[in-house]
Amino acid sequence: MGAAMLTFVVLTAGSLLWMGFAHFREKGRIQPGDLYTVANGGGYAIVKILAVDEGAVHVRVYKNAFATRPSRVDESSLTLGTIHDADGFGMGHVPISRERFEAWQPRFLARSAVKKEELEGYEIWKGANGGVWEPPN
Repeated sequence: MGAAMLTFVVLTAGSLLWMGFAHFREKGRIQPGDLYTVANGGGYAIVKILAVDEGAVHVRVYKNAFATRPSRVDESSLTLGTIHDADGFGMGHVPISRERFEAWQPRFLARSAVKKEELEGYEIWKGANGGVWEPPN
């Protein structure tokens, strides 16, 4: 492989990688229904974007845990679980800042749709003028 071809391959791969990371960094690009993998302790979790507003990214955090970052997932296999589950549980609605969301190292996984019943916690939060969760790094 010649130097020109190697340069082309490296620049193309770098551009494609950057475009993938830029998906969630560009304001307004995080969209309701998007599924992301996020860093979670020593592994990874899946979140679904429920809504995005000026002050927060509203996510649904699934209980499913992965040792390595999944490249695809069957959405029908995702569950919140319950607080009684020995292996943990998810959360139906978590309002977090964009900065905190980015700190979770999100990677776009798939486009989906938000179901009306998934917005129940978000609607309660809106009605109560709820705050934004800022967990420690």
